Amino acid sequence: MKPLFRSPKDQQTHSRSGIAFIVEMLILLILVAGCLSVLIQAFAFAHQQGEENSVTVKAVHLASSTAERFSADPNSIPEVEIISDFAVYTTVKSEQQTAGTLYTATIEVHRFDDRDAGAGSRPYYGLETARYVKAGEMMAKQG
Repeated sequence: MKPLFRSPKDQQTHSRSGIAFIVEMLILLILVAGCLSVLIQAFAFAHQQGEENSVTVKAVHLASSTAERFSADPNSIPEVEIISDFAVYTTVKSEQQTAGTLYTATIEVHRFDDRDAGAGSRPYYGLETARYVKAGEMMAKQG
């Protein structure tokens, strides 16, 4: 049978253990909140990297597509081409050889909203390619 009145010593022990429990719970809550904030930052960073990688993959696809069209016909590539959110800048140079022409192209893909694109700014993706055309070959294809 429990006594109706507790001794002062029992009451003091009970209140101290309650305070210790509350302090432990607060410390645990702070640790859990800290871990959650680190996880949220990690997921946000991963999402941002995923978006940037998606843009880079699109830029690589556009540059390689332009390089394939250049390989088919070096004279058919426009200097600037706007495709969705990207601007493809192509610089084509030709060098006459004894038996034909060597065409070289520098292809750079920039974001369309990049105001400094083409003026020494860093592209999302760039590549260089070349095609040698024998003398009379381009005439035969066009005729």
